[in-house]
Amino acid sequence: MGRKQKNAPKRFDGRTNRSGPATRQFNRLLAPLGLRLLPVTGDGNCFFRACAVQFQILGRNHAPRDVCDHTKLRQRVCDFLQENRQLYAPYVEAEALDSESDTAASFDEYIHKMRQDGIWAGHLEVHALSAMLETEIIIYLLQAPSYRIRHTDGPSQRQLQLAYHENQHYDAVLPTEIDPRGGRPKELQSYASNDPDRRFPRQETARRQSTPKHRRGDIHRGSIRTENALRVLEL
Repeated sequence: MGRKQKNAPKRFDGRTNRSGPATRQFNRLLAPLGLRLLPVTGDGNCFFRACAVQFQILGRNHAPRDVCDHTKLRQRVCDFLQENRQLYAPYVEAEALDSESDTAASFDEYIHKMRQDGIWAGHLEVHALSAMLETEIIIYLLQAPSYRIRHTDGPSQRQLQLAYHENQHYDAVLPTEIDPRGGRPKELQSYASNDPDRRFPRQETARRQSTPKHRRGDIHRGSIRTENALRVLEL
């Protein structure tokens, strides 16, 4: 019987501390940048929730309506992974080399489980969402460089900001002037055009050049920055 896959999607165990010192420290660091945390439910869907709530509140450049629902966003990301399996499957398979299951089954099983409610998102889902929606994703961390994930060298159509902390939880990051209950203010236009490199210290970028068709080579295994970003984001 084969060993359990190292990177098999995990179901949330209910342990988060969104009012703990990490959250307070995040807010202290984000405040000078005009940003703050918007906590999202820690139920295993936090990555998809944190993204969906920003699309809903901020109306990220007319994003498709279904990405404002975290359950639909999860399914869209899984669809994208399957449609681009030639690009993404090797990163599931690489962690299952000591498993007796064949590579095709390994990837299909991964996607099947990732479609389920409460399964943690990992680095593949972060990368896929960014590519699928042509969205730049900035992820702030404590005691480590933040990361900007994007697929073009020019300005991205959309931008999401997330806080990743305690090695298991994503929260949304919003401008301090945004009231989550009050919709999208006029000031958002200037906020969206700000240079993210100036917002948080020691930010690193994991870039992938967009191409008409996604290819395996779009993720550069030899890139230290990319590998660091994927390792940090993996749950």
